[in-house]
Amino acid sequence: MSIKFWICPAILHSFDIHYFLFFIQYSSDLTPGPSPKERGVSERDFLIPYYPVFLHHSFFICSFVRLFNIRSALKGRHSSDIVPLTSYIIFTPCWLLTDCCPPPEIAELSDMEPVVIKTPRLQLKGLTPAIIHHLFNTLSKEEIMQFFGTDEKGYAHYLEMHEQGMETHRITLFVFLLISDATGETIGECGFHTLNKTHARAEVFYTLRHESDKRKGYMTEALEAVLNFGFTQLGLQRVEALVDSQNTASVRLLEKYGFTKEGTIRAHYRVNGVNEDSDCYSLLSREWKPGQA
Repeated sequence: MSIKFWICPAILHSFDIHYFLFFIQYSSDLTPGPSPKERGVSERDFLIPYYPVFLHHSFFICSFVRLFNIRSALKGRHSSDIVPLTSYIIFTPCWLLTDCCPPPEIAELSDMEPVVIKTPRLQLKGLTPAIIHHLFNTLSKEEIMQFFGTDEKGYAHYLEMHEQGMETHRITLFVFLLISDATGETIGECGFHTLNKTHARAEVFYTLRHESDKRKGYMTEALEAVLNFGFTQLGLQRVEALVDSQNTASVRLLEKYGFTKEGTIRAHYRVNGVNEDSDCYSLLSREWKPGQA
């Protein structure tokens, strides 16, 4: 249930705003769960879900203060305090009704527990921005490199993601590490970046780290699982792929799964200081057919 309150300036003027600000600050110590640093978010973003709780505490205490003032006024101690009676009458329902608007739940499991998908030859380990932040906040460099199965260059890439940020209020990413069942080594990545939760679309990416692992069908195997996860679990309606027209292997891979070429985006992708064109392919949820490759 969602409830909105409109407070006119006259009522706000009669409200003891200094009490409100004090108890908002006091209530910030009551937030449960992991710290902002542990969650990899700012203090402001961390506190937003708990604002209804703060309002509950502050309105309750401020209304109590008003009740005391009214009681004193009725005894003739402070005749001027009769005026704030309106604020008490109006604000009391506010703090009573804040319990009807509980703070939104933070999806701990979906954010912090990696999704694991099995294919015939691979294990796909899903990573979210929250997991990546947590790794860098809790593990050593050597442990992080071992977790990602990467070298110094790969570590620097993930470190930059951690330090520079990976998401906004509507854009995020979902990465899968491709781990070989035969060797236990991470052989590549596949997943979604520019994942727009508002419009249910994302751009898919995929890469194999070593030349020796290419042309063995690994990415065909992984991409099917990732696309199926995107359409069925993330609720995507559209998946895009932007590729170099000269990358024939990538184009063939997309065509296997029914991607449609929509056109060419000119001067779209910068390589070695030069902007190159990208061909745009897309696949819609209604067009998705698992197992068609």
